Amino acid sequence: MLTVTDINYIKQEVNIKGRSYSDVAKQMGRDPRTIKKYADKEDWNETSHKQNRKGKVMDLILRQENRHRFFYRAFAWWPS
Repeated sequence: MLTVTDINYIKQEVNIKGRSYSDVAKQMGRDPRTIKKYADKEDWNETSHKQNRKGKVMDLILRQENRHRFFYRAFAWWPS
């Protein structure tokens, strides 16, 4: 995370003076993508959206109707 002073410097160099992202990145020792991110960011109070993810794979496998298939496949090769 950059300091407020660094962010203001990036905005001044890129947006006001018109320097390229790569030039500012070389001078500051940062990645050009980081410089672009901070130069283009307008609203710092945006809330991030939580990603909706599907259920875990093991939860699907271990459901009651699928439990016997999982254990059969897992232990079928096991020597008796």
